[in-house]
Amino acid sequence: MKILVAYDGSPAVDAAIDHVLVRPWPKGTQIRVLSVTVRRSMLDALVTHAACDVEIVRPRRQAA
Repeated sequence: MKILVAYDGSPAVDAAIDHVLVRPWPKGTQIRVLSVTVRRSMLDALVTHAACDVEIVRPRRQAA
């Protein structure tokens, strides 16, 4: 069995990871946690306010 958990730092995902860790999975189960950050070039196309990088993206990038 393969399990993928998309991590976004939310309480719901923290609860999901807690659940995944205590459940008795079949032998050989692979669990992967995926966290994605936005590249600066992509952000420039979407954001017109430079403060967004400092307030939103940088903390998320560091957490990832």
